[in-house]
Amino acid sequence: MIADHESRVRGNGSFPLSEFSIPALILGPNIKAYQDERVVSQIDMAPTLLSLSGISGEFPLIGQNLNQERIKERALMQFNQIFGYLKHGKFVTLEPQGKAAFFNVGKHNSLVETKEDKQLLKKAVALENLGPLIYSQGYMLDSCINP
Repeated sequence: MIADHESRVRGNGSFPLSEFSIPALILGPNIKAYQDERVVSQIDMAPTLLSLSGISGEFPLIGQNLNQERIKERALMQFNQIFGYLKHGKFVTLEPQGKAAFFNVGKHNSLVETKEDKQLLKKAVALENLGPLIYSQGYMLDSCINP
């Protein structure tokens, strides 16, 4: 079970980051109880559930298997037309027409505007464009047919 927010979430500023912390619960006969405090995304759920089901192979997924200890902690978020990327307490938002805003994340996921971080921006732009690129090039379809 995984929660989700709806498009009507509210918050201070243009991106309500504090509303993007959502719980997930995975139950199964061989799953030990623990609480995972790592920063991850919903895109990580599919690879994780496939792994827990004993399914292996190549899949057209960009998420990570959370059953592994070493993962890259990061979160990808979409709020209306704004894409958000969070990594190591730094957050960047990308709006239509290429407008970017940079923040440090404070207590309770509050956002404090900060200077431009070119590396964070480069990664965010790549991740925001990955889905449309995969779809337009037909990679997803090929991977589903020939795993």
